[in-house]
Amino acid sequence: EKYSVPAAMSYLRFLALEPSGPRAAEAAAAVRAVLARGVEKTAKGANITIDPAAPKEEGDFTGMQMALSMSAANAMTSDEAKKSEFEQARSMLVRDVKMFIEINEKESGNYTVDAHRPFFAAMNDAKLLDAYTGIALSSLHLAGMDEWVNANGKSIEAYLDWIRPQRRPPAVSLAPKQ
Repeated sequence: EKYSVPAAMSYLRFLALEPSGPRAAEAAAAVRAVLARGVEKTAKGANITIDPAAPKEEGDFTGMQMALSMSAANAMTSDEAKKSEFEQARSMLVRDVKMFIEINEKESGNYTVDAHRPFFAAMNDAKLLDAYTGIALSSLHLAGMDEWVNANGKSIEAYLDWIRPQRRPPAVSLAPKQ
């Protein structure tokens, strides 16, 4: 519905909590599509299209959308294109989450920034963003993933230790009383 940045951040938050399985693969594919929206590879580089009339009820993410599109275009036209598909996607995702954290550092008052920025900022501060992005994309089984996993076992374990408390079931029983 043209809420690209809120959609991407919601998908990414979902992938932090459920990084594998059929729903994770759908979310990972969707986040990749959303982050590359409006970018078209051309023979001379890339064309970027930004919708100035995109809805702003969730906040004005026009600047952020432009930054995301430039990141996607960069991945198509630079040395990034020489990397494996997995490394391209992971590198772009790291850049995009860092941009979201930085661009929205002083903003608040909309759900996307208030709910997702602190989470991703804490992850970045813990130096776990690289591991998270690899895990978030793992359900897509992109070329180059196995090599990345083999080279990053310690950082993957550190991320899993960090996220584990957030993945526990609620302390309050939600089962009906017998």
